[in-house]
Amino acid sequence: MNRNRALMMLVLGLSVAGAVSLPKVAAAQERPPYNCRTREVWTPEKEQWCAEHGRQPSTSIENLVGTDWQLTRLNGSPVSDQVQTTLMVESSDRIVGSGGCNRYFAPITVDGNALTVGQAGSTMMACEPLIMDQETQFLASLQTATRFVQRGRTLRIFSDGQRRPLRFVQTSSSSQIPPSNTAPGLMINDLIGTEWQLDELNGSPVSADIQTTLTVESSDRIVGKGGCNGYFAGMTVDGNTLSLSPIGATMAMCEPAVMNQESQFFLVLQSATRFEKEGDSLLIYSDASDYPLRFSPIGSTASTPSDLIASLVGTEWL
Repeated sequence: MNRNRALMMLVLGLSVAGAVSLPKVAAAQERPPYNCRTREVWTPEKEQWCAEHGRQPSTSIENLVGTDWQLTRLNGSPVSDQVQTTLMVESSDRIVGSGGCNRYFAPITVDGNALTVGQAGSTMMACEPLIMDQETQFLASLQTATRFVQRGRTLRIFSDGQRRPLRFVQTSSSSQIPPSNTAPGLMINDLIGTEWQLDELNGSPVSADIQTTLTVESSDRIVGKGGCNGYFAGMTVDGNTLSLSPIGATMAMCEPAVMNQESQFFLVLQSATRFEKEGDSLLIYSDASDYPLRFSPIGSTASTPSDLIASLVGTEWL
């Protein structure tokens, strides 16, 4: 009898011990609520959980400076293979790229992985409806960006009003701005008083019927004609690097073709970054175009100091 009672107590003891230990076993086998290694959409809840558990993907904007990305999905759908939509993080406060038809640029403000895109500017070319439709949707989503997440060679930009993020794949890790071939010793003072006529805009010849000019009036000011309107702008030069103050212009109206070329010219010129001479041509590179503005000389409106001295040799003055 005592032996049977002892056996029963042993069985009950093991059962109680097992019941107490079961929650521990279940807890050890409990799966995490999110898999931070997957490429599914990152919801705010998932992102917060992964961050708290040390599994947050890279969100440093500094890691993205100089990288190039190509859009692969827009509003949750694959983009057209015929449309190349790109984004380059030019600096920690500026992005540039191609919408598919037009070049664009925009300032950005970043705080951690929170992202705000300022007013974007772009060229004003017209392309096929398919390309323009994708470009319009892309720029609208980019303009309302709220945050970004980067994992490996994939970048996602989330936007207000869109359930799915813009998804990009990395294409390169360095800027594609062509190296400078500026001739040694070329300075802005060498160009003072020279006048130039635009030959190429965005890599294509301009209309011979539209006269677009640029005159280097002084070391800190340019003037000219956009095709319809006269314009002027202050400039800051350091070696061959160049930046312009906001362009001012008259407000005349001309034919659509003239206004279109003028608008594109002003947009590219406003974002000028550097200049160089190539033979007799003047090239001005810009963040707003893959190609430099190309000008040919049309005369000189002032003499350089050496020319002035040469013209005075042998003269007498009272």
